[in-house]
Amino acid sequence: MPAVLFDFNGVLVDDEELHFEAFRAALAERGVVLGRERYYAELLGFDDAGLLEAVLPGVAPRELEEIASRKAAEYARRSASEPRPFDGVLGLVRALYAASVPMAVVSGALGHEVRSALGRFGIADCFRCIVASEDVDRCKPDPAGYLEALRRLGDLVRSAAECVAIEDSPAGIAAAKAAGMRAIGVAHTVPREQLAQADLVAASVADLDVRAVLAVLGEG
Repeated sequence: MPAVLFDFNGVLVDDEELHFEAFRAALAERGVVLGRERYYAELLGFDDAGLLEAVLPGVAPRELEEIASRKAAEYARRSASEPRPFDGVLGLVRALYAASVPMAVVSGALGHEVRSALGRFGIADCFRCIVASEDVDRCKPDPAGYLEALRRLGDLVRSAAECVAIEDSPAGIAAAKAAGMRAIGVAHTVPREQLAQADLVAASVADLDVRAVLAVLGEG
């Protein structure tokens, strides 16, 4: 049976800028300037730990954990007004669910952030599993998260070749492809030419429907 796996930040929820601002604020407390250009060009798809290790190489793990905690608190403060789903997300997820297509979320975000947002959007029950940053040891572009989702989907999916991931970053697309899956890129966050490794590139989730998504797997 085909399955659809969604990234979270930048695909389901429009909060990538909130994460950038939270990282920038937490790093500024340490005297480190994180530029918007570097964040969007190099660091999309990283989980919090991976991003901080990339920005602060050689810093002790305990200090990285403290900065990550400050970032999480800053994100929680900034997201108190409830980030919204991208246009088309609720319709696509509900249509896939109605068509009995298994779905999962594979994200570098914290699990409670993902579950809280999906609950607010009213689509939490549509997903068979959530693989968040704390569930794997390596972040995208490593395929660990997608491979873990495939394991959790179990008998619902026979192989990675039956899965398509929807991603907004080159790192996310690389992770899905390394796991043996197809990939759809949505240009919510970076220009579509940066998503050229995907099997299909759309301007936004709003441009996708069930047929278009499954057609990437030859199921349309």
